[in-house]
Amino acid sequence: HLGMRPDARHSPAVHLSFLGVDGNFEIDTGNTGCIDLPSEAFNHLRDLSKQAVISTPHFTGNGNVMLGEMRLPAVDLAGSRYHDLICGETKLTSGTLGLEFLERHLVTMDFLHNRLYLKPGKEFDHQSEINMTGIHAEQSNNRLIAKFVDAGSPAYQAGIRDGDILITLNGKPASDYEMPDVRDLMCAGDGKEIAVSF
Repeated sequence: HLGMRPDARHSPAVHLSFLGVDGNFEIDTGNTGCIDLPSEAFNHLRDLSKQAVISTPHFTGNGNVMLGEMRLPAVDLAGSRYHDLICGETKLTSGTLGLEFLERHLVTMDFLHNRLYLKPGKEFDHQSEINMTGIHAEQSNNRLIAKFVDAGSPAYQAGIRDGDILITLNGKPASDYEMPDVRDLMCAGDGKEIAVSF
């Protein structure tokens, strides 16, 4: 188990050390990514790991910013060995553990005893992928909405804008998809196309 305490934003957070990075990580179920590190820690990890970094546009409270992302082939973290984690950069002062990381586990948050339990689940060895479309979707009132669309992304170039309602994805009603399936679909890369009506 990991000790869990509220961070400065009163969100549950854990303290982690891995690959020379030491810091607090907010448990952020609203973040579809894997692990995000503050810029200084991200750059330190990049230099240590010698992994290739890509920069992609991200919508933040301060507008669109370019943030780095890299794949970590193997890392020991919280007593387990992980493969193919994607580590992203954040402009926040603490890191985050997002859904891509959490969904690998059976997660128990024991608020009474301030502990986070991470038991490997059936998706533990799932290879992390990043959103290749630029659509950051949410479900609301049985509709799938493009909450944010990264400027310059394939979705933006196709004309999709913040707040647009997605009607179909690959010919299937968008409202029929569960959010984990939407996230997986949005991560399709290697030249794969997604047909979207909006």
